[in-house]
Amino acid sequence: MRHGLLAKNVVTGLRKNKGRRLTRFLSVEELARLYAVMDEHVADCPRTERKQGRDIVRLLILTGCRRSEILRLRWDEIDGDQLRIKDSKTGRCDIQLCAEARDILHQQARNGGLYVFPSTLVRDAPVTKIDSFWYAVRQRARLDVFDAAPMTLQRGDRIRWTRNDNERGLINAHQAEVTDITVESNGQSIRMRTDDGRNLSLGHSDPQLGHCDYAFASTAHGAQGRTAGQVIAVMDSDHAALSN
Repeated sequence: MRHGLLAKNVVTGLRKNKGRRLTRFLSVEELARLYAVMDEHVADCPRTERKQGRDIVRLLILTGCRRSEILRLRWDEIDGDQLRIKDSKTGRCDIQLCAEARDILHQQARNGGLYVFPSTLVRDAPVTKIDSFWYAVRQRARLDVFDAAPMTLQRGDRIRWTRNDNERGLINAHQAEVTDITVESNGQSIRMRTDDGRNLSLGHSDPQLGHCDYAFASTAHGAQGRTAGQVIAVMDSDHAALSN
């Protein structure tokens, strides 16, 4: 509308998705197990990337910062026992540092660069992600970091898996369609057809049902390799791909 391409806002009248409030927190035992596993992971192969991943995760836990705030943390944003984040999602942000967090920062090598956690691949750039490190230690520590919530399903709904089930060939981000819901003597059974054409029946207490979500929308990463006749994409008006 701002550029005169639409006469009216096409989403006027749509109800905003309230989203789900996250209430999943690590227990004291889980936190101790995570710390121990991160140390073991680094000891097995003490590469810079693993050391950075461990220290970044610990700072996230100790400060409550957003991931991007720690990944892109600059030396000039550290002021004694405080972080003075200049460009957070909510604007300038000051965060008090505990002794353990200060120790982690003091252990980082200062080689004249701007960033506390510099990239090992690109000069004068910060680390951009720690996904592989986090996945490895989460699996090794046997942590299921998800927030359980009730989910209503009916025939025709499409769902996507949020965790692999290798024994049944159910892959994270792959989808299935609910074909029927039946009531049996031992409870409800949900029948589905996977995208590769297999028919699947899951009992109401099947643990895999705790690792699925609605497939009404998908991120660009989740949609890779998929085929669709039409899509609705939410993109910035100045996105380069709009001209291609």
